[in-house]
Amino acid sequence: MAKPASVLVIDQDVTTLEALRVGLSNDGLRIEAHADPREALRAFAVARFDAVIAEVGVPRVGGLSVLARVRQYDPSVPVILLSGPASVQRAAEAVKDGAFDYVVKPFRVAKVRAVVERALEIRRLLAEVERLRAEVGGGGRCDELIAQSPAMAPVVDAVRRAAASDCAVLIVGGPGTGRELVARTIHRMGRRAAGPFVVGDCALLGEGLVESELFGHVRGAFPGAVAARPGLVETADGGTLLLEAIGELSKAAQRRLLTVLDMGELRPLGGTSARAVDVRLVAATTADLAAAVEARRFRSDLHGRIAAIRIALPELGERRDDIPLLAQYFVKRMCARVGIEAPTISSEAMAQLLAGSWPGNVRQLRETLERATLLADRGVIRPEHFVNPAAAADDVVGGHVGRSRLAAGP
Repeated sequence: MAKPASVLVIDQDVTTLEALRVGLSNDGLRIEAHADPREALRAFAVARFDAVIAEVGVPRVGGLSVLARVRQYDPSVPVILLSGPASVQRAAEAVKDGAFDYVVKPFRVAKVRAVVERALEIRRLLAEVERLRAEVGGGGRCDELIAQSPAMAPVVDAVRRAAASDCAVLIVGGPGTGRELVARTIHRMGRRAAGPFVVGDCALLGEGLVESELFGHVRGAFPGAVAARPGLVETADGGTLLLEAIGELSKAAQRRLLTVLDMGELRPLGGTSARAVDVRLVAATTADLAAAVEARRFRSDLHGRIAAIRIALPELGERRDDIPLLAQYFVKRMCARVGIEAPTISSEAMAQLLAGSWPGNVRQLRETLERATLLADRGVIRPEHFVNPAAAADDVVGGHVGRSRLAAGP
């Protein structure tokens, strides 16, 4: 018979301790509760636990927070923080430092239970991945992220941390830097991989109907609402919702989104009752939201919630060491798509790729290589194959590639 998972609870409020001890014990977990952090950490050092729940305001022990102490003992143990409304920012900062997630007081025990279950499941899955990786000698690649440059090392590390957690993520990067790819990688590497991955662009949502498109509506909610319709949040239930251009959301939509994140509940436009939803939010923007928060265009509490893990994507010019790998990848993928043999990239062509300014970043590199692959003759991509899109399109006839017309240069 499997041994029940053990959870250490640390909180100075004895009422909170008793509520969690009783509520979580009913789910078959072994709970040990302490109001004194020193006693709690001594217990952790002796017995070890599968998860820790700790109040954000618990006093430091030996100059270190409970999170830091637990990570010293065993960095694989998930730490879930309990935060009062005034300490949400501190909790969000702690998630950046390695905490699994946080729950805002006052809370329902069911909410804490759901977070604990996610933490334990993700820990189990990560242990299994490490076991399999050790068996096959895996190198720990971060799915489809092609990255060997120093500029991408923090990105890969943040993606792994995000995949191991279930909190919101903010991806910041210019056009073409791969925001959606990073979001999809986090989704595929996490526990929600079997669930839906839904993308919404806040800049393109219908004007005046943003709340309806995000949160859905009931019949008769507004003129023309002849039938109930689910929104993007409900469609993503059980999976991941990527919201591009998050800074374009209206204040009303921001308020509703914060409610979904904090309470796990959704009330459609015109509805009178809320329904439970389980959605992991990944927000993306081409610019930092700090200025929007400063100008009061974006809620500071929502910013703190979605930026629990912040991933800043570098421009392609900052990660030139990745260009050769990316180029080979795009060539092979294009050839597999159209059913032709992959050409090689000449040294002159590669030198031109490395010297390029790439204002369109990885997307521009991909499009350039895809066109060059279709234009390449004699199995070699040369600098003269880096031409405009129209020329490339003219050379694909009837599903096969004809002999290319060489251009004078890019």
